[in-house]
Amino acid sequence: YFDDIALASGCGTTGGDTGGDTPVDVSGAAVDFETPATGSSFGWAVFENDDNPPLEIVANPDTGGINSSATAGRFTARANGQFFAGVETAHGDIGPITLDASNSIIKIMVFKDVISDVGVKLAIANG
Repeated sequence: YFDDIALASGCGTTGGDTGGDTPVDVSGAAVDFETPATGSSFGWAVFENDDNPPLEIVANPDTGGINSSATAGRFTARANGQFFAGVETAHGDIGPITLDASNSIIKIMVFKDVISDVGVKLAIANG
């Protein structure tokens, strides 16, 4: 499950492979799956995941934790999928993102039953 993908300026540096638990201000989250404009109806495409089951927009499995929002995205990694299997939005769904010295941290809340890496890749439509 993943939720609340946001550019987070000034929210600290915990997270990563240490499993930091500092709350993140996600009031301006680019993706939170709560509305069509914030992910629930984006053009999600699964890639390199065997039969590529679709991303599911589901009830948040743990609303009692630091992520109390109602919904989350559920990506089901297949045993025969590639190690880099994932999900992407159609170009333009999120809109332009400006990364600079004051706005260069991306945070994502992840709920998994297996400890493993999570990656985020940014791309532009023309290359």
